[in-house]
Amino acid sequence: MSDTPTAYKAVSVSTWPRLLHAAADPNIECIHVQNVDGGIVADRPCYLRRDGLRVVFEVSALVRAIPSDHWGKKSVGVFNVEGRNIDIHGGTLRMTELDHTLETLHGVQWIGSRYCTITGMLVHSAPGDSFHAFVSDDSERRQNGHVGISSCHSFQADRNGIGILSGNVGILGCTIERTTQKSPRAGVCLEPGSSRDVLSAEIVGNYFDSNTYNLDINLDRQDATSKAVRVTAKGNVWGPSARVNVDVMVAQRVHFSVNKGAPGAVLDLDCPFTMREPA
Repeated sequence: MSDTPTAYKAVSVSTWPRLLHAAADPNIECIHVQNVDGGIVADRPCYLRRDGLRVVFEVSALVRAIPSDHWGKKSVGVFNVEGRNIDIHGGTLRMTELDHTLETLHGVQWIGSRYCTITGMLVHSAPGDSFHAFVSDDSERRQNGHVGISSCHSFQADRNGIGILSGNVGILGCTIERTTQKSPRAGVCLEPGSSRDVLSAEIVGNYFDSNTYNLDINLDRQDATSKAVRVTAKGNVWGPSARVNVDVMVAQRVHFSVNKGAPGAVLDLDCPFTMREPA
C-alpha cells in the first residue's frame, strides 16, 4: 500500500497577508501575485523557505513597502529567500516610503539559499541594497550556493544596487543605476564578510549608469586562510560614474592576481580598474 502523494497547488494573491500565508503553506508550489490598483502594501518581511517555490508577478504588479516596526534593525529584505530552487519572476518593488536611515533593509535578500533565481524585477529606492546575498549571523554562518540575478533593474538604491557577501552568483543582463547615497555606493559590491565566506561572481552583459562606483570589490577582510574569491566581469556597459568603473580594495596580506588561475583573489576583467589599500 503506497502513501497518497501530496497535491501541490498554485494560488493567486492580491494582498500582502495572503502572500505571507501562501509562502508559509507547505502545499503551495507557485504564488501568482496579481496587479491591483495602488499596489500591494507590504508592512513586514516575507520569508520564502519552501524548496521549489515559484513567485510569479503579473505584468505591472507592484509591491509598496511602507514604514513599520516589523522591519527591525538586522539585515532583512522585503523578500527573504532561505531555501533551495526558489524562483522569483517579474514585479516592481517600490521602497520610496520607507525610513532611509535603515541601511540594512533590502529589497530581496538571500541567506543560505541554493539554486535560486530572480528574473525581471525592478527595485526602486531601497534604503540598503536592491538585491543582497548575505550570510546568516548565527554560529552556522550559512552561505549561499548558486544565485542567479538576471534582467533585473536596481534604481536609486541608497547603499548598493547588488551587494554580495557570499555565494556563487551570476549577475546577467541587469540595469543598475543611481547608487550614490551611502558607502559603498556601488552598482555591484562584492565584499566577503570574513575569511570563511565563499564568493564567486560572474558579472556579464549588464548596464551601469551614474553609480559612485559601478563595481566595487572589497577584499579587506580576507587573509591567507581565505578561499579564493573569483570574479569575472565581461561584456558590461559602463555608463557615467561619479568616480571609477571598477574599484578594488585589497589588503597586503591577500594574494592577488588578475586574469590568472592562481589561488587567492582572482579577477578576470575586460576593463581597466583601480586598486587601493584600506585606509
